[in-house]
Amino acid sequence: FFQAEDGIRDAQESRGLGDVYKRQDMGCYEVSLGDTTGKGTPKTVEALLRVICENLHAQQLAGHFHDTSDTAIKNVEIALKYGITTFDTAIGGLGGCPYAPGAKGNLSTVQLINAIGINSFIGALDLEKLLYAEKFLTSMLKN
Repeated sequence: FFQAEDGIRDAQESRGLGDVYKRQDMGCYEVSLGDTTGKGTPKTVEALLRVICENLHAQQLAGHFHDTSDTAIKNVEIALKYGITTFDTAIGGLGGCPYAPGAKGNLSTVQLINAIGINSFIGALDLEKLLYAEKFLTSMLKN
């Protein structure tokens, strides 16, 4: 939705904002704000959320952060500050983006749990099973 690496000189002018509002008007119950390249910083994420959250409830938003610049967790912390509580993650941080060369994988599920605490989640999470799945997938990818 926005090119975080460019920074947001004026978040109102971000080309993705109009798309967010249009999707809400079309009846989408949730819009995931993606930092596809993983170059978003807490500063650029906050600039975007400051504007979006003036017009939409945080419960209508989700965060999708890649960890290219090792800022995914810090970006989640900013999003939490604005009331966003839904985040896309992947076991072992798998994923990436075929049309964004150099983009690192998705935010790791286990990394997010470790950062904000397992008791912060609704529902039961079995960290031991998640760690097992992460180890299994890592071994599969090495072969």
